[in-house]
Amino acid sequence: MKPVRHARARILLARAAASHDAALLRSALRLEPADAAARRQIASLELKAGDWEIALLDLQAAEEFAPGDPDAFVTAAQILVDKGWLEAPEAVLDRAIEIAPTRTDARRLRRYIRFRLGRYFGAQQDAPRQAGETVPPKAAPRSQRLDGRDVSFRLEQWAGRLGDLRQQLESAVREKSWNDAEHLVLEAGKVASGTAFPPFMQGTLDLARGDATAAERDFIAALAEAPRSAVVAGALGRAWARQGGAAFAGDRLMQLAEKDPGFTAVRYLAARAFVEAGDPLKAEGALRRGLELQPGSPLPYRHLTDYYFGIDRIPEALETCRQGADRFPGDVGLRMMRAQIESGMGQHDEAIRTYQQLSTERPDLDLVLYKLAGELPTSDPRFFAVMREIQGDEPVDPEQSDALGWLLLKAGQLDPARQRLEVAVRDSPANPTPHYHLAVLSSRSGDPARAKQELQLALGSGQPFAERLDALRLLRETSGR
Repeated sequence: MKPVRHARARILLARAAASHDAALLRSALRLEPADAAARRQIASLELKAGDWEIALLDLQAAEEFAPGDPDAFVTAAQILVDKGWLEAPEAVLDRAIEIAPTRTDARRLRRYIRFRLGRYFGAQQDAPRQAGETVPPKAAPRSQRLDGRDVSFRLEQWAGRLGDLRQQLESAVREKSWNDAEHLVLEAGKVASGTAFPPFMQGTLDLARGDATAAERDFIAALAEAPRSAVVAGALGRAWARQGGAAFAGDRLMQLAEKDPGFTAVRYLAARAFVEAGDPLKAEGALRRGLELQPGSPLPYRHLTDYYFGIDRIPEALETCRQGADRFPGDVGLRMMRAQIESGMGQHDEAIRTYQQLSTERPDLDLVLYKLAGELPTSDPRFFAVMREIQGDEPVDPEQSDALGWLLLKAGQLDPARQRLEVAVRDSPANPTPHYHLAVLSSRSGDPARAKQELQLALGSGQPFAERLDALRLLRETSGR
């Protein structure tokens, strides 16, 4: 039956492509969901119709089924930039450039983004600035939440009108305004007919009303339209957990994983369900199964490393990450994870080596230099060589601004350090780390009153931070002056 179905799907897809009919293409895709080219064509048709949010859904699906094809990544990034996003499309372009390093349109677009984000050295790595060229204006400051995510500039799964409807549904559900919620679900059907969004919205409403069986049916319908959507699979997992508990949800999610070995995210969701059920061995088994199902992908190694790190099995995390990085030396994510774990274990020489190799091979990855400079001692001439490259940056991201300010302080450049740290505490006032860093600078600058003020803000935040003991020690010293 499968060859017959496959042949029928190819015929339908060919007819739909020739007719430029998005609805017909969607119908054919239900028989051949892995056809990334057809999904890109639908996205093109949706864009021409002005439905950019729908086009993004199709491009995301194309990325999931053809992760080695940069076209969908570049197109999605351009849409996001056109709509005002910067951080999200940069991450998308990172992936496209990792696949196709010489792709000039991706480089130019990422260069524009980096200029706007105040990361000038990174922008120059994508394309040098020409004489007389006007640099794009810097973006507005990013205010940040305690979890490190920015408030207004992070792209969620559902963008534009879809995101608005999703948020309105959440509000209606919280207030138990069921009539309003039903109206929003109907509106979703009008705005995004034929996509995963309407059944996802219906499932969200059904689950909120306590009907897990109906929600399961809705989410399965959504998954038929977006077969590798982690968001939809996660919602389906919650419906199953409501029916039979976390272990039941984990088992059902693993059934999805076995049916589609390329659906990496669903194994991670299953592992989380098993952890919630108190079965870490089964969680580990779910992620290790990925090494068998996807031997040609680095993602199972990333997920298994993250799992071991999350349950404080650090040696296993490092060993898994090293195995993955050795097997997939071009995967930036694994190598960054490896260096971070090595640093956390006190293996600073190994972390330096990893960051140095990565920065040499990929000089366009400017934030790797931030990490490298953080590891290098000031006695190493490489530290000041790195600082000469990045000291002119003015990141609008408060976490990056804090990191650069701390590095400038380490380099003895007090005034530039203060500028960057003041920006960080302004744009992330509830984050204790920038306050501590500014306190250290103030203390070294002979301003104990400001140092004490910043230390009190850091320690009074109620948030954990790595330098808490150092902050308490400095507060005692400052108060004793």
